[in-house]
Amino acid sequence: MSFNAGIIGALRTPVGIPAPARAVIVSSRRSGVEELHTFIQALIQTEQLGVGIAKVLRIQSEEMRRRRRQRAEEQAAQAPLKMLFPMIGCIFPTLFIVLMGPAVIIIIHTFQHK
Repeated sequence: MSFNAGIIGALRTPVGIPAPARAVIVSSRRSGVEELHTFIQALIQTEQLGVGIAKVLRIQSEEMRRRRRQRAEEQAAQAPLKMLFPMIGCIFPTLFIVLMGPAVIIIIHTFQHK
């Protein structure tokens, strides 16, 4: 990240937030982890509104679990497509050789003896 990008990111942080909280927001943005940024934003908002942190942590954990499960389902949906080409290229030719090899040898011997 360039120096100018860091300055612009720092200027985008809300002004009404104390300096330590702003520093945490900037750090969470720099990390590039969306869940961390969302978590920090939720913690700052609970502090500003005076809401109990336990409820917010419970909601955040449920949301993170839901996102993780959704990513796992997306990857599971892509798995068959990713396995298709190695199977076609490596496993099926070997399977055909093993299954058809003896039959081809018998057919060749049969035609040679006639």
